[in-house]
Amino acid sequence: MQVKSDEFYLRAVIGSVNFKTGGDVNDFMHGWLNYQIEHHMFSDMSMLTYQRMAPEMKLLCEKYAPNPPALNPQPSTPNPDRKP
Repeated sequence: MQVKSDEFYLRAVIGSVNFKTGGDVNDFMHGWLNYQIEHHMFSDMSMLTYQRMAPEMKLLCEKYAPNPPALNPQPSTPNPDRKP
C-alpha cells in the first residue's frame, strides 16, 4: 500500500462529503456511495467497512479540521418543506 501525504488526506476530507440515506438498506441501495470521505481516504477497503469507519472518521475530522462541509452531511433528497 502506498503511503499518502498529509495534504492528500486533507484534500480528501475537504473535497468530499457524506450523505445521510436513512439506514442500512438505503446504504446498500446507494452502493455505499454516500460514504465519500471514507472512499477517498481508504479506497482499498470494502464498502461495508466504510459504514463502520464513518463514526471514527467524523471524530478525526472534528479534531483536526473543525467544521468542514464533510461534517454536515446533506440529505440525499431535497426537502421541499425546508426553508432556505
